Amino acid sequence: MGRQVFIITTHQAEPMLERPMGRLAPIGEVLVHVDGRKPIGPFRDLVSSAELITDRTKVFYPSWSLTQASLSLARRAVAIDGAERVTMLRSSQYLIVSDNVLVALADDPRDYIAAFSAPDATRGKPDARFTRRAVRSRNFGGVSHRLRTAVVNRLRPPLHWTTALGGTELRAGLAYWSLTSSTLSGVLDMVDAGGLLIKYFFAINSTDESFFQTVVPSISDHMVATTISFSRWDGNQHPAPLTTAALRGAMDEGSYLFAKKYDTSPGDWVDAELARRSSQR
Repeated sequence: MGRQVFIITTHQAEPMLERPMGRLAPIGEVLVHVDGRKPIGPFRDLVSSAELITDRTKVFYPSWSLTQASLSLARRAVAIDGAERVTMLRSSQYLIVSDNVLVALADDPRDYIAAFSAPDATRGKPDARFTRRAVRSRNFGGVSHRLRTAVVNRLRPPLHWTTALGGTELRAGLAYWSLTSSTLSGVLDMVDAGGLLIKYFFAINSTDESFFQTVVPSISDHMVATTISFSRWDGNQHPAPLTTAALRGAMDEGSYLFAKKYDTSPGDWVDAELARRSSQR
């Protein structure tokens, strides 16, 4: 059985952070990146079964910084001896499949990532996502952030992916994936090589939803374009809290590993539901 690594980014020391640790730690190594703007002390007790990486980035959405945090985790993950698969998630996600399903991923040669052709306004990825320059902010979406973004993008010419990407197809999706270590190492090699592609993604909005999604298909011969984490959106810029009814539907569908986002009560229901389904097999 291959060795798995789970990498998690977080910025809030909340009790829900403990929940995925209890499930993931017995299956594989767990690495956590704590937003460099936050004191790390409060996180230590919550993630005692995980490694808090020391290469921390101050994260300002929607800039490259969140992608940089993911890359720091990725570098630590592929350096672990025998690691064959790395799965990326956020602290607000939890498993909605049995442990056996996740264990079986270790020897799966495929790369799973929500990498779909972009731009695509029907998926919430309009042209502006890929032509407007990112302006990092402590208050993403607030008045000051919108004003500064408008000024920057009025004064500077629009970006475009055609020249930067060359023959590589622009893709985008959600910022969660499960990749083989060999594919992830190839992504890191591209980052280290630099060039126009990296400069382009460094400059645009929401690179955590387009950088890996664009690069992985150019490296992997075994990619499956799929969404591994279930969520519902509130019509704004944030996922809506999930109900047990929505979670039941996601579990019945069977194509998701995780769900985002919910609190302790629905999380307890998921555990009970997984146990019930297991007993019926």
